[in-house]
Parts: sequence; C-alpha cells; structure tokens
Amino acid sequence: MLVRILGIIAVIAVIGKATKLGESQLTYIMNMTKIATTQTEVTGISRMIYTDLIVGNDAPFPDHDEQWWADYLKQNLHSDIPTRDCARDMWLTPYQIRRVDNIPGTGGAGFMVRSAGPDAKFDTGDDIIVYNGSK
Repeated sequence: MLVRILGIIAVIAVIGKATKLGESQLTYIMNMTKIATTQTEVTGISRMIYTDLIVGNDAPFPDHDEQWWADYLKQNLHSDIPTRDCARDMWLTPYQIRRVDNIPGTGGAGFMVRSAGPDAKFDTGDDIIVYNGSK
C-alpha cells in the first residue's frame, strides 16, 4: 500500500509541475497523503499489539522503552520499500506507544499509539492517535 501511495505522491508532483499548481497546494496534498498513510499505520500497529495481547505472544504491553518498541515494530511490520523504517511515521518521527489509564470516551484502561504528525512534535493538535483497550 505504501508503494502505491508514494507512487500517487510522485504523480501528484508531476501533475503539479505540469498544471503549475503552487508549491503550497502541492505541499498540502502531499501532507494529506502522509496523514492518511500514517492514520492507517497507527491503526494497524494498534491492532497488531492488541492481537498479540489477546493471543499471548509475549504479551507486549506498552511498559517498554522506545528502543524496545522500535525493534518490535521493525520485526513485525514490513514495507515494500527497503529503506522504509516501520518504527517511524511519514515525517520520520518514532511512533510513541504508551499505557493509558483512561481511554477518552470509554473510561477504561488500555494503550495508545501516537504519531507526532506533520509538525514532528508530540502533544500538539496535529498528533495522530489511536486508543485500544487491554485484555
């Protein structure tokens, strides 16, 4: 899927040059594509962790450090692009995985998977977050 999206970005860039789209419009379109890709990845990571929790595959609950999670993601996620680091979002910021005591809207405990979003800073309005309950 990522290869298709990167192909779409390349086509958008070519069309942008041919149709004289402004740089700001082209950047906006490319960022929207990156956001959609990252939302898909964050959801997939959340489902993968939840499934591992349910099946009991070493029960990877989010009490590990960033390096442990980076290794876990690299081991369990695969990209068609050899240079793609699956432990990082589309802006090359490492994903953040944390235990949460109170999932918004449910009141239950679980975990969150977060991308820092386009500004590459956590805890800002553009973060992409998926919450999931624990078993």
